[in-house]
Amino acid sequence: MKLPPELRCMIYASALTLPFPIEFWPETDSPVASHQITTANRNMQYLKTKMRQRGVNLNLLRLSRQVRHEATFYFYRENEWRFSGMNGWMVASAWMFTSAFMFTSREKYAWQYIKCITLPLPVRHTAQGRAKQRWGMIRPAVSKRAVVRLVKQIPFDVPDGWEYESSVMDVCVALGKCLNLEVLRLVLPRWCDTEVVDQGVMKDFAGRIERLREVVGEGLKVELVKLSRVKTAIGDLITADEKQERFVKGLTEKGWKVRTAKCDKFGRYDVGDM
Repeated sequence: MKLPPELRCMIYASALTLPFPIEFWPETDSPVASHQITTANRNMQYLKTKMRQRGVNLNLLRLSRQVRHEATFYFYRENEWRFSGMNGWMVASAWMFTSAFMFTSREKYAWQYIKCITLPLPVRHTAQGRAKQRWGMIRPAVSKRAVVRLVKQIPFDVPDGWEYESSVMDVCVALGKCLNLEVLRLVLPRWCDTEVVDQGVMKDFAGRIERLREVVGEGLKVELVKLSRVKTAIGDLITADEKQERFVKGLTEKGWKVRTAKCDKFGRYDVGDM
């Protein structure tokens, strides 16, 4: 504390900026729920190992109230936060509004410092007949049973009235309050068959993005990340690229930038610089 504030801030930025994104809910090679939780657990262990190897010690945020207040800004602003997998909006909602490690009301909304955040494209499938049987396992957690199962899988408490559609709305509203938001990335996994995407859901979401741009400003970059597996093992669940082209073209016409990336079995992928 004897150092001038400028030097302390340089220390915070150096100590708390990670060379990799912080992924809480990774995309998987399969939308099956059991695959999702297995991948999430493995990814969290990977993050902890990498942080230890780099010497990142978040106890710096517990040193004192003043240091915590000063350093929190850099921790949230300088890192990329990801919730890439199915139901990522629900996990993000729980993380934003019930994070147990926010000790004081002053830092309760520290997520407002976020500069870059990644979420899944909020699609819902409307397949019928045989297609419904084929794609029935990739719907978001909309039933009570699915929500209860998801609660057991994430390391956060959940807000009141926690459900899929309200989480999308709550997170969009929250992002509108972010003071430094520059990049919003939305993940479209390779297995997603856009032929059975609920167009009403997508139209409603596109409207929310436009309202978010009005609040945040035209400087907000909205990017679509098309993910594919490095090595895939899910057979006929893989959707041909041609089926997604028209879907993606419609988004690019709205001004969305499209990136492509390959993810590994831990859901890790690289889309380049922010």
